Amino acid sequence: MDEAVDLFSRTRAWFEEARQVDYYAAERSQGPTILEDALLNHLRPQNQDVLDLGCGAGRLAVPLALLGNRVRGVDISAPLVENARKFAMENGADGAVFDVVTSPELKLEPASFDLALSVKHFCYVPGRRLRRRMLRAVSRALRPQGRLLLVSHVVPSETEALEALREDTLHKAATDMFNRLDPLDTFSEGKGYVHWFTRESLLNELSEFGSVDYLVASADNLQLGMILAPHNKAGRETRG
Repeated sequence: MDEAVDLFSRTRAWFEEARQVDYYAAERSQGPTILEDALLNHLRPQNQDVLDLGCGAGRLAVPLALLGNRVRGVDISAPLVENARKFAMENGADGAVFDVVTSPELKLEPASFDLALSVKHFCYVPGRRLRRRMLRAVSRALRPQGRLLLVSHVVPSETEALEALREDTLHKAATDMFNRLDPLDTFSEGKGYVHWFTRESLLNELSEFGSVDYLVASADNLQLGMILAPHNKAGRETRG
């Protein structure tokens, strides 16, 4: 089996565990974080077509739909998607629809969204090659003035992160099963794939997508949020 497919399947199984679903359903009551609020207030999306990647239980998708946006939430976890649908129905968020992603390859209609969200989602896409392809798919799916709002956890330094991973027995047991992992690839509790980004490595990967319009960090500097403008269409189509 292709390693990316296997990593995708492991991550899906991780996010379909009942305690994960319960966690994300409970998290909804907190609403957007301070960092997420700063990004959303900068954009103030209204009457827009919004794509919510890794939508979880609908924590952001439903409030955005209640503001008059048309939101499509996608997630690899069928139980989370079902939970999000129920949450939307209970709150009268008719503008929110949810779909399960069944393949590592993201398929989106061109020029169909004004805004894409990737909130604590990008690190779970298995491998740089698939993350690059996902960014290209999102870029094509955005309209000319469209933006990507992205939030990610970050580690203080690669050196510290690698040291922590060397001491993690669950990390070693899981990574020994794969041949082509990057240095900061690991597994949540030895299960679902996750890549640890530093601030620099995250910005480096995202530079292939476009330029940063707005950047904000959490108070502890362990989360980084940004709004990105995609490269112009000609540039996007010719990138290798």
